[in-house]
Amino acid sequence: TISSLREEIGCQSSLCFILGADAFLNFDTWHRWQEMLSLCHMVLLQRPGYDMALSEKPVLSALLQEHKAHSAGEVRTLPAGKIFSLALTQLDVSASKIRRAISQGESVRYLVPDSVFNYIERHSLYKTGDINVR
Repeated sequence: TISSLREEIGCQSSLCFILGADAFLNFDTWHRWQEMLSLCHMVLLQRPGYDMALSEKPVLSALLQEHKAHSAGEVRTLPAGKIFSLALTQLDVSASKIRRAISQGESVRYLVPDSVFNYIERHSLYKTGDINVR
């Protein structure tokens, strides 16, 4: 997908792949992960209270140190090759927490977009006994 997007927008435009910092901890298991930074930048979104334990992943720690962007400007001015960490003020919410809350009878109305909330309600997803609750 990233290769296709790069071909579509050309080699001079900045292209960013956004992922959670927790997902980055498994980045070295992805298909063709070594090629990713030649095609795009990576923007790592930091979850509140989440500590990226890169000491257990020296290859990722080295990758982050080698490609770390110190400002958003670096990402805007180059087409690819940087990793930018972005700490956002956001809710500490995950799909697992949402499923768990629903299975325990709690409302998630303000944790998901209205369309998602309505879909979950309409299809009675993640209720107690649902095999998809984790």
